[in-house]
Amino acid sequence: MTRLPHSRDEFRPPRSAPQGGVSAPLTSIVEGLRVFRGGGFPSFLGIAATGIVRGNTVVGLAGVPGHPDVSISAIGIVTGNYVSGFRFTGISVGQGSTVIGNTSTPARGAAPGNGIIADCPSNVTDNTASSIFLNGTGCNDTNNVIGALSG
Repeated sequence: MTRLPHSRDEFRPPRSAPQGGVSAPLTSIVEGLRVFRGGGFPSFLGIAATGIVRGNTVVGLAGVPGHPDVSISAIGIVTGNYVSGFRFTGISVGQGSTVIGNTSTPARGAAPGNGIIADCPSNVTDNTASSIFLNGTGCNDTNNVIGALSG
């Protein structure tokens, strides 16, 4: 995990998947997966990929307090995904990404969390999220619905 150069406790997309989840090779297509947290050990990452991340559902990766979770961490095209039940971050994307038509809602009763975090320049359009944070300058941020959503 790489800390961003500001005070928020947000993270850049990891280069490999930590405990739990799906880690795809470089320039991959990750489509139509359903990732759910089961019992036992907490999961901290749902999907990590570089390429196209489309039409996936990630639910319940609510980590543990003090150990942030990220439902989808990607660099590339992230579109049509549904993430819910996270404590920390729903969708985190790196520079040059396109993030269109995703829904990101935190765990019921949890703090609002970071719905979508994008490193600029990126295109963030037509998403529904609890919050959207744009790191840097040069991001396109249009037609997004932001509010206190609850999973």
